[in-house]
Order: sequence, then C-alpha cells, then structure tokens
Amino acid sequence: MNSLQVVSSSRFLLFATWFVAITSVPSAALYQQGLDAGTKPSAIHTPYDSSTFVLNIALIAAWITTSRWLSSIPGVPRGVVWWGWIVPVASLFVPRRVIGRAIGDRIERGQINLWWGCWVGFNVVANLGLAESLVSATPINPIKPAYEIAAACLLTGSYFTWRRIVATLSS
Repeated sequence: MNSLQVVSSSRFLLFATWFVAITSVPSAALYQQGLDAGTKPSAIHTPYDSSTFVLNIALIAAWITTSRWLSSIPGVPRGVVWWGWIVPVASLFVPRRVIGRAIGDRIERGQINLWWGCWVGFNVVANLGLAESLVSATPINPIKPAYEIAAACLLTGSYFTWRRIVATLSS
C-alpha cells in the first residue's frame, strides 16, 4: 500500500460524502412527501438511500487502505491501527494518537488536531439526523441536508490536512 492509494481512497470518500450531501436535498423533500401522504417510513425510498450505500463502501475502502498503509510504517502497532478506528470510545482518540506518534515533530500538532477535529466532527454531524429520528416518538424525516452539507464541509477540511499528513509520513 502506498500513499497515493491512501490519498485516492480518501478522495473517493470525500466524493461520496459530497454525493450524499447533494442528493440529500431533493431526497429530504421526497421523504417528507411520503410521510405527509401517510407512507410508512420503511416503504419510502429516495436517491439518498443509494448514495449512503456508496458512502459506506467508500468508508470501508478508506479504512482498509489507510490501515494497511499505516501498518507498513515502522513502530506503528498493527492491531491498534486496524481496530483503533472502529472500537467505540477508543475510536475517538486512538487514531489521532497513532498518527501523532508516527509523525513525531515533522508536522505541527495543530495540523494533526485540525485533521482529527474535522474527522470526528464529520462523523458526529453526519449521524445527527439518524440519531434524531431514532429518539423521536413519531416518524420524522431523518434526511437533514444541513447536517449532510456541514459533514461534507468538515470532511473537506479533514481531507486537505490528511493529505499533508500522508505526504509527511511518506517522505
């Protein structure tokens, strides 16, 4: 695995995230029309459903590519690299710690914090609409374009900082 593959999989994730954000706008209206017509939420299908499927594929591809690449860096513990991204609670700090240790003082800590803050923010904001719909007593529209667009903006910030981190670790 090389740094070009890591950046490419990250770019695919960024594209998929913006695709979800863009499709969320008309899909939210379609979903609401279905709710207003009395359609059961489980029977409402929109382009957003397909786009989130693509996003999940992109997330898995980026995780595998990045984990394989990080595992090849000397001194980076292999198990921590793979599981640190997906284990609840640990995923909030382990990947940032792994990158910080691997990169040493070759890049400012502020850059690492910016990347990590945007990444965690992306994950939180991208799931707010779903969380709201799960706690609601009545069926509500889980497609929230404002959240999707905000999540895409956060991932964009994370992506451009991540490219610098990858380039630094690869040099």
